Amino acid sequence: MKVENAWRTLFIPELCNKAVRFGEHRTTISMDEFLVELLSIRLTGAPGDRSKVRDWIESTLIDRWGNSKGAARGASRAAQRYAIEFVADKELSKRYRDYRLGEEAA
Repeated sequence: MKVENAWRTLFIPELCNKAVRFGEHRTTISMDEFLVELLSIRLTGAPGDRSKVRDWIESTLIDRWGNSKGAARGASRAAQRYAIEFVADKELSKRYRDYRLGEEAA
């Protein structure tokens, strides 16, 4: 596998077929293939279950952003951020949140 193929952003048909809806607005999520596989492993214990990944992305975005019409702006970027936080080691995630909270308080 060439390096450029390993890091390409993958347009995931399963994510597109069941697009995330914010009110009447529908949006498509694209995510790096490696991150999708990590999410699948974290959610199910095995790579390849993209339907679980799609469902997790949809519910996470709606839970964190709500279901309003304007919420879809930047959904792919937000989904990637939430996915990274979810697959990261819990201690690393906690240290990052503590850092951000300390930064905002200053």
